Amino acid sequence: MIRMKEEAYQSPLFFPFWILRRNTLLVWDGYGLQSTHSGIGRHAFELAQELDKLGFGPQIIPSVSALDPAFDKWKADYANFPLSRVKPLSLLAAGYQARSLLARSDTKNAIFHGLSNYNIPVLPKAFRTVLTVHDLI
Repeated sequence: MIRMKEEAYQSPLFFPFWILRRNTLLVWDGYGLQSTHSGIGRHAFELAQELDKLGFGPQIIPSVSALDPAFDKWKADYANFPLSRVKPLSLLAAGYQARSLLARSDTKNAIFHGLSNYNIPVLPKAFRTVLTVHDLI
């Protein structure tokens, strides 16, 4: 069982900040971030702002046809993925781009955060993963 530090519970956005280390590459899948007016879009935008204040701004993989411009500050330097609704292709593209970001960085610590339920591609062991599940009915 992993014991969570008390600060994580105090975060209004409840992201496990305790897993972040210095020089950590934080990668997000952009699926669901087409608008900051959606629930996941608003949550992601506020979370990105808070992480940025701590020096852990995410690199957002543009795995959708168009990210909301509010995320431009954190968008990874890749073209948007026009076939984002084809989930197997989107996950393959996201995995490739995440591995590429890690290879280009100067770190060995990486976290992939799937913000929209099931968007965790197959990744090497260098990545830890976080999955946000929302809209449970």
